[in-house]
Amino acid sequence: MIFTRFRGNVTSNKAQIDQFSLMLGASDVSGSGQFTNLFDYAFAEGTLGGKLAIQSKFFDLNPFMEESPDGANPQAKLIAEEEQEPFLVPERMAIDIDAKVGKVRYTDMEINNLNGAIQLKEEAITFDNCRGNLLGGALGL
Repeated sequence: MIFTRFRGNVTSNKAQIDQFSLMLGASDVSGSGQFTNLFDYAFAEGTLGGKLAIQSKFFDLNPFMEESPDGANPQAKLIAEEEQEPFLVPERMAIDIDAKVGKVRYTDMEINNLNGAIQLKEEAITFDNCRGNLLGGALGL
């Protein structure tokens, strides 16, 4: 991960992010927002709160998928359900994300113009009114 820009301020229990941009491999992410309850999350079993607005021209999910130990490609691993490992959302998190992504790559599929709300809470990811284009049609989550 390479931060190309970060502007904001951080206190003991809040991070106000006026603007950030970073690169995760070929994926670009930029946005703004805030994180709350930082100290309590790190040291006192508190819940990390947050609200972010993010944008990306291209986001590739493939590098986040675990490759099988025998060197098989990640797509083959996704086919066998018993071999799938879920993405684990850390506990004690309540983060709301307003996302706008031009193109998302997932395995060999591409979702275009993905927009909507994503919530990380109670060790789960919830998509609310997310819409995009896939396989020549519209997708709603």
